[in-house]
Amino acid sequence: MSSQVLPRCQCCQEVPAEGLYDGIRIQGILFCSECCHRIALSSTDSFFYQRFLSGVKKALFPMKY
Repeated sequence: MSSQVLPRCQCCQEVPAEGLYDGIRIQGILFCSECCHRIALSSTDSFFYQRFLSGVKKALFPMKY
């Protein structure tokens, strides 16, 4: 029985396909490559964009959010 602790994306809460080496980290908070790709294609008024932005703010300013 393996007791691996895998990272989860701050935005989609999924374990990234490539594990530790997938996506970007900001202040130790992971954003998977799929969500990074989706954010590049999203409009600024979409729900996904706002959720991603909230995650980035939480990573950069943990005491405020």
